[in-house]
Amino acid sequence: MNIKKIQPAATFRTGVAGASFVVCLSGSMDAFDPGEPYSRVYFLNENSPNLWTFNEHDFVIPSLCVWQDPSALGQRIFVALSEDGRVVLLGPKQTEENIADAGLPRPNKKGYGYLNCIQQIGNRLYACGYSGQVYRRNNDSTWEHMDHGLLQEPGVSGGEYFVQVINGPHENAIYVAGSENRANHPPRVDFWDGSKWTRVTLPATAGRITNMYIESEERIWLCGSKGTLLMGNARDGFSTMNPLGSTQLILSVTKYRDVIYLGTNVGLLRFDPFARHPFFHRVRTQLDPELVDTNIVQCVDDVLWSMGPKDIARLDGQGWKRFHHPDNAPIQRLP
Repeated sequence: MNIKKIQPAATFRTGVAGASFVVCLSGSMDAFDPGEPYSRVYFLNENSPNLWTFNEHDFVIPSLCVWQDPSALGQRIFVALSEDGRVVLLGPKQTEENIADAGLPRPNKKGYGYLNCIQQIGNRLYACGYSGQVYRRNNDSTWEHMDHGLLQEPGVSGGEYFVQVINGPHENAIYVAGSENRANHPPRVDFWDGSKWTRVTLPATAGRITNMYIESEERIWLCGSKGTLLMGNARDGFSTMNPLGSTQLILSVTKYRDVIYLGTNVGLLRFDPFARHPFFHRVRTQLDPELVDTNIVQCVDDVLWSMGPKDIARLDGQGWKRFHHPDNAPIQRLP
């Protein structure tokens, strides 16, 4: 496929903020088939002479994170995870690692299925995906399984564990969450205490889990389908926080200046558990037009980033600011 002849309009799959002035986004090209093994990793850096830059990869990148190497204090770099287990450290000198058992089966490789999420927890990187896969990065840059009791054989039917997200307050308190591949996709969460995995009981009304936010060791937020918003921990249990509605999908959750923000299929919302009903309110940004979409909300360095398939914006002490991507049509009010 001749990329140079294709209109380079982009849709952002996911993103992560590295600072108050920089984000990294995984994008697909609108002219490609959705399954095309191709990604553009975009960098938005407000402090750079070139506001937007990018590099290209011949695989799909569903997840990005920020890596702070304990041996390089103060340095932050972005890390990209491919579906088939390639891990790209996007530092000044780009390096690539491989999670051997991930991805589709191939000669001499088990192939447990695609990966979905990469995250730094404590001093190390972790990744998770289909069939209950969970991996931990060693100090020598190799990756090892840490999914005993979760991992399933490739192709298992009637309950394959789709691990969507991994996170935790430290390396002896790690949560993986997602759903089981059977009727109604029931949610599932498991907890690592430093030595073993334990299944976490969830409220009966919970839908499949799409994301989580670590406020503290005691306050873990889980969100997902059917308006699912849960808060609690593995020791004390999780409670439903005023359901948004069974038709709503919550894709991410974060806390900014003591307010909980939600990225949802109906836009950016804020959650106020102490308000009179309704407890959820659409965020009014004073942008023109208002935010078009929000998949990822993230607080870093005292700013709030909102990242959607087309619309990128930031809230700081001065108000909201939208960042237009030059490859895409300007976001403007409909006639």
